[in-house]
Amino acid sequence: MHAWRSLSRSILVFTNVLFLLLGSVLVSIGGYMVSLPALTEFSDGGVASSVIMCGSLIIVMALLGCCGAQWESKVFLFPYAILVLVSVVAQLSLAGFLTHVHSSLVEVAKHNFDLSVLAPADQKTLHWINRRFKYVYYGCGVDVDIDLTGKHSRPLIASCSNPEFAWFAAFVEENCPIGHKQLQTGSNFLKCAGPSFSLNNAMTEHTLLCACEARMISWVNDQSLLVAVFVFVIVLLEIMLVALSCYVMHSRRYRRYGYQEITMPVRQQPYNPHPRNYFGQQAGQSQPLNSHPTYSSYGPTGGENPYVAAAAGGKAKKSTYHM
Repeated sequence: MHAWRSLSRSILVFTNVLFLLLGSVLVSIGGYMVSLPALTEFSDGGVASSVIMCGSLIIVMALLGCCGAQWESKVFLFPYAILVLVSVVAQLSLAGFLTHVHSSLVEVAKHNFDLSVLAPADQKTLHWINRRFKYVYYGCGVDVDIDLTGKHSRPLIASCSNPEFAWFAAFVEENCPIGHKQLQTGSNFLKCAGPSFSLNNAMTEHTLLCACEARMISWVNDQSLLVAVFVFVIVLLEIMLVALSCYVMHSRRYRRYGYQEITMPVRQQPYNPHPRNYFGQQAGQSQPLNSHPTYSSYGPTGGENPYVAAAAGGKAKKSTYHM
């Protein structure tokens, strides 16, 4: 049991050190996101704070796990197990939410981004995406040119009048193509953009959103799959950590309150009904505990066993009565 307990402690310490590094990285990423005003506003200010909170929670969990495994203290291991279970539930909820968002995007794409076909809760979620896209679109002041001659590596060329949003222009060029494939009759892009679309007209927000439709859906799909696999692995790892922490707490309790052999010195009782103490021991005389008793010093009969003498006297009296 000592070997298993040592192995469990080592695994807990090593794994929680990794979680400590992960939490530190998340806090650093959240701080970097806060330092970028454009990115903070694009994410509506909630992503950076969420990342920092998640990183801080992971750091607290890692510290509790390391201290509990090192000192085998229930004070640290019990709240550590509770926090890990809460983290498992939160991660499973996040995976389910991302899967639901993916299915909502696929459904609304079939109806050319008509949000009225969705449930009110799904409309609210996708309206948030549209608001963020609209904010970046107008904050960038994007200017889009479509070149189908093949002179450039990409048919869509974008630029931003606001240098703080220059990253959005590169994002549009890479992920929102408008080429010969998208301009074919019956393509998803033309269905979304509507019959009024023309290359001679200026690029509108809705048209650019339609151009990014396929990439948005595929990106969310890829991220959902990645998050699902990541969450599944992390959940299994955290369940193992909870089991190990419970084992360490149980083994500590067993060692502290388990069976312990108690050895007490055995002392001869001075007044017990044993024959050697029939009339009490005389002063200055003692015998080993395991030695055969001698009766030379007990009673008036010298070396005679008092029990034998008493029995003989009883027989003599009976014989006298019969006579």
